[in-house]
Amino acid sequence: MIGQVSRIFPGKGYGFIKTEEGDEFFFHMSALKGVEWAALTELCDNKEGPLVYFKEMKHNRGPRAISVELIPNA
Repeated sequence: MIGQVSRIFPGKGYGFIKTEEGDEFFFHMSALKGVEWAALTELCDNKEGPLVYFKEMKHNRGPRAISVELIPNA
């Protein structure tokens, strides 16, 4: 799937990704692949963040994003 980092909580280590369809997915910093948490928080810096590829995982607390990777040159 493709989405955009919509909100991020740097001190807590998690954020949310929103798809074009309006679906929102929770992600934890441990789900990142190929980018460090600190680098992602800098890219977001109080605004919407970069586009990302991710896989959806069902969870009892709602949909989660795993294997979150930045889309190059997006």
